[in-house]
Amino acid sequence: MNILFDLFGFLPFLRFSYTDLRWQKVYNSEISIAWLMILGTKIVVCNLQQIVSSFLISICVFIILIFTVLIAESILGKYLFGAGDIKMIALLIWSFELTTVFYSIFIGCCSAIGFLLLKKCCSDLKRIIIPFAPFLTAGILLALLLQHFFLLSKI
Repeated sequence: MNILFDLFGFLPFLRFSYTDLRWQKVYNSEISIAWLMILGTKIVVCNLQQIVSSFLISICVFIILIFTVLIAESILGKYLFGAGDIKMIALLIWSFELTTVFYSIFIGCCSAIGFLLLKKCCSDLKRIIIPFAPFLTAGILLALLLQHFFLLSKI
């Protein structure tokens, strides 16, 4: 996609990062507005088949992630992943190409795990909760930079 449309799709994730850092919450109203913004962008840029397939993939991943997290949390008895983070991943799939999505999630997860390990080493807290939205946003930004300026456009 065009870099301007990708940057437009990136903007809501900045807001999600702010609310996740400040209140540890990603609001449903903001996610809904972002979905509608991306729909408007996709109507301009994509054909109907691309819009429908992207929407169905994001909804399927959302359902799979919800059930996976619910099952894992019930087995482990621990809070693992917030519903806002799952909605953000579904929005990410809806907003960008799949290569960008995979790199974004990979970079975001690696940086969040690194931060968690660093925080565990430097702190004696038993339970550490980290906001995932800033790490996912950083992953999106890095993946978009790689895609548009460096290597991912060659793959």
